[in-house]
Amino acid sequence: MIILITGASHTGKTVLSQRLLVNYHFPYLSIDHLKMGLIRSGNTSLTPDDDDELTEYLWPIVREMIKTAIENCQNMIVEGCYIPFDWRKDFKEEYASQIRFVCLGLSDAYIDAHFADITAHGSDVESRGEDSDCTAQWLKEANRATIEGFRRAGEPVTVVEDDYAKTIAEAEERLFITHSMQLQSVPFAMIKAGTKTIELRLYDEKRRKIGVGDRIEFTDTETGERMTVRVLRLSVFDSFAELYQKLPLLACGYTEEDVATAAPEDMDSYYTPEEQQKYGVVGITIALV
Repeated sequence: MIILITGASHTGKTVLSQRLLVNYHFPYLSIDHLKMGLIRSGNTSLTPDDDDELTEYLWPIVREMIKTAIENCQNMIVEGCYIPFDWRKDFKEEYASQIRFVCLGLSDAYIDAHFADITAHGSDVESRGEDSDCTAQWLKEANRATIEGFRRAGEPVTVVEDDYAKTIAEAEERLFITHSMQLQSVPFAMIKAGTKTIELRLYDEKRRKIGVGDRIEFTDTETGERMTVRVLRLSVFDSFAELYQKLPLLACGYTEEDVATAAPEDMDSYYTPEEQQKYGVVGITIALV
């Protein structure tokens, strides 16, 4: 899964990225770092002030890095200003479904009320150096342009109106989706008891929409009882034969009494060999919420 974070300057893109890095351990790509590496190495004559040209130059590189990460079933946070308003047109559904997007903006009222705090915290995560060009008026214009541009493109924008910390926390929470799955009573009870921590599924279109950090609401098919878990890891394999070699089967729903006879063919009663070959399989590591 890719988490794509953008917004105007001083909106807290890097702060949110660092929160996600700490909470979910996703690798983190700063487009600003990529920009400065290309500029300082002499690979481009553009300067840090060439915002529009830098977007045209950097986005194709970032776009293909995102596709590569998705193809390799890797998680990654991508953060920066140089994301075009119409970024979504560059991805087919198979890629777009693996991208979670957040755009941050500050309202005029928030900037007027908190400008001193905004500039004071500008280097909380990374040193900005000299920042005297950042005036309240410039910041309002930059935020308006970003908010209006992404909204015109049909993208959601999280705008800070009053409580910054609460708004950022809510933006983080909205990145993650709750999925619904049915489960038989025995594995349901094992997950509830904490003895089963990996759920085995076909890696089809439905399961490809699951990301680390998402929730799954399981429903017991016999009793109707429900419980919610958080997704900690996705382990994708070509087949259950490979999965059974790599994952701890006692965490997958087997017991000390039957693990010695566990075999990949046990999953044929749920998914045909043809389905397994077509989609691949996934072990979803979970924890009760």
